[in-house]
Amino acid sequence: MTSGVTRDGARPWGGVRVAGALAVLALLAGGAQARAAEAPAGDTDRTVSGLDANACKPYFVKHGLTFGGYGSFLYENFTTSRDDDTAANEPSVASLSELFVYLGYRFDDHWLFNSSFGVEDALAGEGDDGQATVEFAYVDYSARKEFGARGGLVLLALGFLNERHEMNSFLGTLRPLTELRIIPTTWREVGGGVYGAVGPVQWRAFLTTGLDAAGFTADEGVAGGRQQGSEALASDVALSARVDWTPLTGEKSGTLLVGASAITGGTGQNMPGYPGGRFTLWDAHAAYRWQGLWARVLVTRSILSDAGEISLAIDPSGLTAIGERMNGWYVELGYDALTLMQGTGQTLIPFCRYESLNTQAEVAPGMSADPANDLTVKTCGVAWNPIRQVRLTIDADNYDNQARTAVDQVNLALGWAF
Repeated sequence: MTSGVTRDGARPWGGVRVAGALAVLALLAGGAQARAAEAPAGDTDRTVSGLDANACKPYFVKHGLTFGGYGSFLYENFTTSRDDDTAANEPSVASLSELFVYLGYRFDDHWLFNSSFGVEDALAGEGDDGQATVEFAYVDYSARKEFGARGGLVLLALGFLNERHEMNSFLGTLRPLTELRIIPTTWREVGGGVYGAVGPVQWRAFLTTGLDAAGFTADEGVAGGRQQGSEALASDVALSARVDWTPLTGEKSGTLLVGASAITGGTGQNMPGYPGGRFTLWDAHAAYRWQGLWARVLVTRSILSDAGEISLAIDPSGLTAIGERMNGWYVELGYDALTLMQGTGQTLIPFCRYESLNTQAEVAPGMSADPANDLTVKTCGVAWNPIRQVRLTIDADNYDNQARTAVDQVNLALGWAF
């Protein structure tokens, strides 16, 4: 971990410590939770516009402050050798990987403020390894269920996990690599847009600041180009949109969701030496839940125009090739083994996930792709919730790449959300 970039690519608050702010918010928690209790029972399980349920509390109170949060501890143990039998030299690591606070305020029947901020890797400040991050902060106007508008630092509505990434929102200690490198979560930008629902269809559309091509890399694609609301260059903007359809919902039929999302925008930001370079990404996804069954599939593709010129602007030697096309997909299956037990609030979900991705599926003519970026990942593990708000997960990741330099690992995570 470098001191300039967080786990998800966000820029830090230089030298700003948040321990004092968290302490103050903890003192406010009692009053906030009391106001939240004014909402009808069960409202805390409802979601708005794709956000995690705990992030939606301001939408379900009549007035005042709401408080919540999520976080996790993570332990990673790596194999001693790579697939080519050379030494891996990867030490085991343990970290408070994330600690985030939700803070919202309901002004009246239509207007509210909502935010999420916190710390990654435990510390934040000059010379420290961790990073302090604002995940989102926006003002929202909702006239009715069918239509709302939002402006500020917003999460883009892409994939499964960019908006919803609390520990109960996915299976595994780590997010699928496809939703880290191809869809670079967590991705937020300054801007605004509209959202709504019509029957079983939900939709969202945002106009925000675009990517900065100077941050692109061969192995992580466009992830380093996210500006995340930190003095973001705004010469090039991006348009993103999403539609989800839930044709089945019910105890007998289960819940089926199918949908798609996309984003397109320029990346040059009028920076000297950089071409316009339009980046376009789309994904198609489906999820099915029935009794104890959990099933997901996601496919995503992207294309970057002027990738060769961008590569040379980043590295004039020509040794760095930013992907002209990037792609990835995964399928994930799990089943709650405690479904048939009467009277238990616990869940125990064995699961497996298979994914394939390549940040250099195609590169510009005359440039070479690194075979290490052509990856498959097989993950299997078990997730246990002793109560709904706490999850303990153990899993094993088997990585394979075309260069045979991959390192496998075993992970243990303890997460919470409220």
